[in-house]
Amino acid sequence: DPMSHPKRVYSALELARTLKRYRVPYKEGVGPTQRTLNAMRLLTAVPDQNTRVQLAHKLFHMYWYEGRDMTLTSSLQEAADSVRMTMDVGSTVGEEGVKETLKNNTDSAAEMGVFGVPTFQLDGKLFFGVDSIPRLATKLGSTYVQPLRLCSHTTSSRKVKLTFYYDYSSPWSFLAFSQLQQVLRNVSPIQVNVEFVPVLVGALFRSLNAPIVPATAMPPAKVAYYMTNALDTSEHLKLPFTYSSHFPLKSVLALRADIASGHNIKLMTSLFSAAWQRDLDISKQEVVSDIVRECGLNSSDILASTQTEPVKTQLKANTERAKACGAFGVPTFQVDDGMVVWGQDRLNVVEDLLCGWPDVDGMGESHSVKSKL
Repeated sequence: DPMSHPKRVYSALELARTLKRYRVPYKEGVGPTQRTLNAMRLLTAVPDQNTRVQLAHKLFHMYWYEGRDMTLTSSLQEAADSVRMTMDVGSTVGEEGVKETLKNNTDSAAEMGVFGVPTFQLDGKLFFGVDSIPRLATKLGSTYVQPLRLCSHTTSSRKVKLTFYYDYSSPWSFLAFSQLQQVLRNVSPIQVNVEFVPVLVGALFRSLNAPIVPATAMPPAKVAYYMTNALDTSEHLKLPFTYSSHFPLKSVLALRADIASGHNIKLMTSLFSAAWQRDLDISKQEVVSDIVRECGLNSSDILASTQTEPVKTQLKANTERAKACGAFGVPTFQVDDGMVVWGQDRLNVVEDLLCGWPDVDGMGESHSVKSKL
């Protein structure tokens, strides 16, 4: 699926951030730009699992830390020699049997629903990405594994602003919102002023020339994984969740009601619950009216306000603001107007930033930065 320009920029910054957080040494400026076909064929040719792991570590180190050209046979031969493999790499990677095995491995992965790497499989279930490791560890029998925290203890009572961009049409926004109070408890006694910024994510996508419904541009395996992943994440969080039968949801009315209410927390909670727990169609006026009334608010006043120019203008301005700060989807966060953090699976990063962890910029240097978009 195609990436918008802001998403490509963010992905590079997020890579630098992740490498720094896990203390993985790497050479600045190195990116996933080289063809690694022969390196993968070399790994495929290794029958011993332990040797394959050692070789993989060496290849990763040469590529990402030394900045070596891994398309060169000489580089691959050096890697093989370092783990005491006695083979002529040039001949080995050209063997038809090795080529066929790698192709079969790739085909098999695709048939299982793998659409990217790293992907782990456990008991027929896929776990995609570094951020899936805590859930994977829990499934393997560990007690509840928390995502990596680097600033988990603080005695500071300093004041920090957390900006939260979201849309009720997004299940990931719901999962993020549902964890927000726990985030605030985790960073106590830091005083966090949460700024709620509802945005029309479809309009944001359109302004970036991205598909209004990203799933339409994704391979089927990726769509299936993310639908399952939302359910798995909610189960991991012990949070009731129902994938909406009304998806893609039209959320304009709900977003305007949110703004008209002054971001009433009870209403926000009820709107998210209606969409992703009660399977209600929040595009319908009668549904939103009932939700507003259930929250003890004046539904006639709120619904009338949703049709006023100030509320409509505010929603448009929020969406333009999200784009200006570098957001390309929701949920997105900013701490003190710094670099954006995208995704409900990055709340551990948000917590660290709230506690004062120094972020990275595009060159991998440590300091809090403003968005460059």
